[in-house]
Amino acid sequence: GAEARVGAEAEKGGEAERRRGGEAERGGEEAEEAEVVFAPNLRRPELLLLLGRAQVGLHTMWNEHFGIGVVELMAAGVPPVAHASGGPLLDIVKPRGEVGLLAATEREYTEALAQLTLAPRAAQRR
Repeated sequence: GAEARVGAEAEKGGEAERRRGGEAERGGEEAEEAEVVFAPNLRRPELLLLLGRAQVGLHTMWNEHFGIGVVELMAAGVPPVAHASGGPLLDIVKPRGEVGLLAATEREYTEALAQLTLAPRAAQRR
C-alpha cells in the first residue's frame, strides 16, 4: 500500500505544545501506514532537515495576508497545498498547479494531497 508521512511545523507553539514540553509527538496509532509528526518551535537546521525529506507541504491558514510558510516550502522544493485565499491565492501559488495546489474544502485538500503524493510520478514533482 501507499505510505504517507505528514510533517507539521509551527513557528510559535500554543498552550498544548507548551504542556508537552515542546517535544515532537506522534499521533494516529490506528493508522498503520500513515504517520503524522508535529514538531513545534523547530530550530532552522531541524526545519531544513524536515523540509529536505518532505514530499508535500500543508498550509491551512485562511486569508493569510502573505504566506511566508508557503514561500519557504517552495524555496525548499516542496510543493505546497495552501488555502485558496489571501496571499497564497493572489500572489504565490499559481492556479495551474505548476508549483503547488490551492484548496478550500476538506475534499479539495484531500484531492490535492492525493494528487501530490499518490499519483503516478508524484515523487518526480519535487
